[in-house]
Amino acid sequence: MNIEAPRILRLVRGQAGFSLLELMIVVAILAVVAGGMIFKQGETAEKAKGSVALNEMQKVKAAILQFRLDMGTLPNPANPADFLELYGDVVLPNLWNPDNRRGWRGPYLSALGEGYTDIGADLLSNGGGSPVTGAQVQDIRGVADPFSAFPAVPGSYAACEEDVDNNTCLLDWRTLDDDKDGDDGDGDKAHERHGRPYLMFEMGDENRARLMSMGPNGRYDGNVTCGATDSCNLCAPQEDDLLVCLLR
Repeated sequence: MNIEAPRILRLVRGQAGFSLLELMIVVAILAVVAGGMIFKQGETAEKAKGSVALNEMQKVKAAILQFRLDMGTLPNPANPADFLELYGDVVLPNLWNPDNRRGWRGPYLSALGEGYTDIGADLLSNGGGSPVTGAQVQDIRGVADPFSAFPAVPGSYAACEEDVDNNTCLLDWRTLDDDKDGDDGDGDKAHERHGRPYLMFEMGDENRARLMSMGPNGRYDGNVTCGATDSCNLCAPQEDDLLVCLLR
């Protein structure tokens, strides 16, 4: 018995076709899979930046230890974000003496040069306080971590838009300091987004001297969780901050 051709086509279409509901389900599944892939890629990117940060911190550590070998002491900056002694933008009293093989013979940092940042004066050398509170300390010669963040509104970590004079926001970055370009102290335009400055804490105590990054969230989440007599290797950073001990 022969079946009409149109009927056969109708049967084939009925077996091979998808209803609107089935198509919506397929689209939804694909969206979930694609979203998971994007999330996984973002997660992988953050892990990669964390690896870069730790690698950079090891390079900074090597520079600090070479400084200590030459100078007989660790750098001890007035501000935890200031790497001026490692760059050599300041005249140091004891330059390299080939006879006793002592003295400054830097710069100890060059490839990691990032420029100048502003930071709150309430961040203390022992790791206490905050980098976004207190009077603004300008033109700190620092090194930025690889985690991208906006400058911060003083008193918080809310995104801040820098003004023409580069004196509104904290944790902003410039290539030049305010007085090196001869334009009445305005300095060059601050970066819209950049990393946070690496921080050196307790550099006068070789048992606890440490280098820290504010981590992916761009906040300094507080002092390390350790007792007053604990050495650096017994301390743990808060939240997602990163820690590298310098002599432990």
